[in-house]
Amino acid sequence: MESNAAPVLPSMRDLEPSARPRERLLREGPHILEPSELLALVLVTGRGSGQDARQLAHRVLGQLGGLEGLAGADAKQLQTLRGIGPVRSARIRAALELGLRVAPLDVPATTESGVDA
Repeated sequence: MESNAAPVLPSMRDLEPSARPRERLLREGPHILEPSELLALVLVTGRGSGQDARQLAHRVLGQLGGLEGLAGADAKQLQTLRGIGPVRSARIRAALELGLRVAPLDVPATTESGVDA
C-alpha cells in the first residue's frame, strides 16, 4: 500500500553544519539553494509550527504549489497556513517584493567572497 504523505525532511539539527542552507549560501552562493531552503532563511525559525524552518518552508511551498503560488499569495492567505502568522507573512512578502524590485536591474555576479566576478 502506497502512502500519499510527503516525505519527511530531516530536521536542520540532523544535518551536518556544512549542509545547512545558511552555510551553503555563504560558501557557494544563493543560486545553489532549493526554493524551500531560500524560504527557510527568510522564515528564520519554524517555532510554533512543530517543524524547523526548512521543514516549514517545504510544507508551505507544497501547499501553495511552489514559488508561483507563494508569489501569488497575499499576507492574509499566507496567514491561513499553519505556522505562518503576521510576522512570517510580512517577511515573505517583503522578500518577494525585494526580488521584484531588483529583477529589472543588471545585478553583477559575485563570488562567494562577495567580490564582483
